[in-house]
Parts: sequence; C-alpha cells; structure tokens
Amino acid sequence: MSYLRWLETCRRHAARPAVYDGDGITTFAELAAAVGDAPLATGPVVARSGSTEFFVSILRAWRDDAVLLPVDGIPTALPDLSGLPDTVCHLKTTSGSTGTPRRVLFTADQLAADADQIVR
Repeated sequence: MSYLRWLETCRRHAARPAVYDGDGITTFAELAAAVGDAPLATGPVVARSGSTEFFVSILRAWRDDAVLLPVDGIPTALPDLSGLPDTVCHLKTTSGSTGTPRRVLFTADQLAADADQIVR
C-alpha cells in the first residue's frame, strides 16, 4: 500500500524536488529511478539516515514488502525479528532518553493513517 501511494505521488510530481541534501536536489523521478535500480530486498532493510540513500532504502522496503529498520548511524546489530506479526512493516527503536530503548512496531495501515493525519 505504501509503495503504491509513493508511485502515485511520484507520477504527479516527477520533475519536482523530493530530497534536498548536501549533495544537491533529487527529483521524484530520480528517486524512483534509484529505487528501480536497487536490488530486491530478501530480508529486512536497514535505512541509515544522512543521505538520499535513506529514502531509497525506505522505498525499496515498501516495494519489496520487507520490514524497514530506520536507524541513525550504523547499527551495532540487527534486532531479532523472529516472531514478528506478518503485518509489521516498520520497526523503530526509540532513543531511550527516558530509560531503556524500546521497539515500536508499525503496520502499513498505521503508517498511512499517520501520514493522512499529518496532511489533514
């Protein structure tokens, strides 16, 4: 579902800027081409913040129905994903600023509802 929404957004805004980073501007069409060139995900996809590649990784996970693990920097180890419900598509680890870091699980429907709420 998330990837289909992305494709529609990309179709409508292909020539417009999608990502601004230190290396310049990446359009929606350029981002779509980078995702198209990315290999098929056969397991969880780690998206490391800090560059346009972060967004390519997110879209790749959505495209391939893989669990997405967004991280700041380089993770020390991937978490154990055994036993996760099949509906989980996004696993976030909190910073732990108020104690021990926790894992928060999201479904595609939850992510879409959150995005819809932000747009409203």
